[in-house]
Amino acid sequence: MNRIRLYLDEDTINTALVRALRNADLDIVTVADVQRLGFSDEDQLIWATS
Repeated sequence: MNRIRLYLDEDTINTALVRALRNADLDIVTVADVQRLGFSDEDQLIWATS
């Protein structure tokens, strides 16, 4: 079975939330992890789906 993967933007970067999701064995990537802070929602979506 595949793990759930989430890409979280600035609106959802809460360290407690990210930690809890990672502890639940979900594959979490934040915009801060990949140095994409400040990009538009459209650019974030394009990056996340590529």
